[in-house]
Amino acid sequence: MGAAVGAALTQRGHTVQWLPAGRSDATRARASAAGLTDSDGLRSLVASSDVIVSVVPPEAATAVVGDVVGAGFAGLYVDANAIAPPSGRQL
Repeated sequence: MGAAVGAALTQRGHTVQWLPAGRSDATRARASAAGLTDSDGLRSLVASSDVIVSVVPPEAATAVVGDVVGAGFAGLYVDANAIAPPSGRQL
């Protein structure tokens, strides 16, 4: 789903970065086909972004937002993940 969201944004002229580290060849192929730009790491991505749209597996969503905030991101964070309510956790 992340590649589809990224493709929609790149088709509208936005630069869309993603983190390829640890991702499968199939995921890398989808990202490439969608026109996404590889980022060197989370700190680099955070430093160069005004908006972050998070599309990750539900079980990773809470950890990812923590990592993004921990990397110093203070912009607009869009959590586009499917999380079954209620998780009982507050961010």
